[in-house]
Amino acid sequence: MKRNKASKLKAAAISAGVVLAFSALFARQDSLVYVTAQKIYTSDSGRVITNGGILIEDGKIVKVEERARPPKNAAVVDFSDAILVPGLIDAFSFLGFHREDFDVKTEPPGPWRAPLSGIYRLYFGQAETRMPSPRIEARFKASDAVFHRDPSFENLPAEGIIMAAVAIPTDNLAGGMPFVARLGADSASGFVMADPVGAVFSFIGDENVMNRFGDLKKIFLDAQDYRKSWEKYRKDLKKYQEQKRKEERKGEGEPKERNEKEKAEELKEPREPRKNENHEAILQVLDRKIPAMVRASR
Repeated sequence: MKRNKASKLKAAAISAGVVLAFSALFARQDSLVYVTAQKIYTSDSGRVITNGGILIEDGKIVKVEERARPPKNAAVVDFSDAILVPGLIDAFSFLGFHREDFDVKTEPPGPWRAPLSGIYRLYFGQAETRMPSPRIEARFKASDAVFHRDPSFENLPAEGIIMAAVAIPTDNLAGGMPFVARLGADSASGFVMADPVGAVFSFIGDENVMNRFGDLKKIFLDAQDYRKSWEKYRKDLKKYQEQKRKEERKGEGEPKERNEKEKAEELKEPREPRKNENHEAILQVLDRKIPAMVRASR
């Protein structure tokens, strides 16, 4: 039993060392690296290569060979006593956020909340009922709220997880937009791989599910109305600009006095609608630029 336990610990140590070393190789964006290994598990129908090699150029895998043939100008890394497997991807996580961040207050509280809180404590002591969850909106981006050197990201590459989708930890109906993080990155620019990668909506919570469905439907209908208002504005603006150009092309000299009919037909410059970042985020879903990610408990 002791021998088996020791061999397992040794295998785990080798695996962790391989992953960490491999992460360091990928960080060398300006080099040509060739890695040899005892076994290489590919993502191609479970194919296993024995004593093969992997060519990495500019931080990306160029090819996997069944027979190790490193180029002369490549730095060779020998993992002949180890097994290489594809890195794992955490498809949905709250990495980078901590306990105090769950239902994080992303907006200042309403003016009514502070007085109510004080009155409650005056009559019932320090214990306070749970206040309403803060409002998380569709436009909020998880990438704006996490630090790429947060300790929660450090150990995951050693466990084989090299990328993760990171979302805001909230049960609000609109949960903001997650991003894909490259774990173990040395810089913020290298940390964020894709942003955003979706819009999160939650059916988890104390509210009635059908109520949430109705509210979610309204979010999408409001975004469609928002799009129509911008389409109408652009159409009216084009018509207004064409009329102005026609007036400028009229005869030379002093402009003629316009009659009442011409004045009535004169267009007024349309007013530009106000930009709404929440609707803009939802339109990305409607335009199939990003997917809708729905969390549900049943």
